[in-house]
Amino acid sequence: MRSAWRYRALEPTATRYSACISRLPSVASSRRSAIAYVSYVTTGLAWLRLRSGDWDEAERVTRGEVERGITVVQLLAKTVLAELAVRRGDPDAYERVADLAAHADRAAEPQRMAPVIELTAELALTGEGPMPGDRIEKLARQMRAHGGLRGRFAVR
Repeated sequence: MRSAWRYRALEPTATRYSACISRLPSVASSRRSAIAYVSYVTTGLAWLRLRSGDWDEAERVTRGEVERGITVVQLLAKTVLAELAVRRGDPDAYERVADLAAHADRAAEPQRMAPVIELTAELALTGEGPMPGDRIEKLARQMRAHGGLRGRFAVR
């Protein structure tokens, strides 16, 4: 329910931001950054749609952002599509989460690792692989080394 509220609260902001893109100066880097930001926000809103139960729309929007080819969005899009596959029980869910895990490991950021841990645990509970104990320990070590749940480690 909270996800649905978040989506409804953020959608007008994302829509207004998207409308502002056309008004940006023609400075290429500023425009590219803004387009990437809008794509990232759009994918984040798709994730909230997924969590509020609008699976078809979440998939459509996320795949559309993937097709745009904006690099910054790819990891978030993989997260959304992997979560969708797990929720639906798709046959390729385990492979999607494994692919997401490989990318999240390279990023080495808690906000990328937390969804992998959640999805891996969910798969394990449904009989698809082991619990992610090693990933949880790795994340805990990384967090301890940086002072615990502060700053970028204050996720979820």
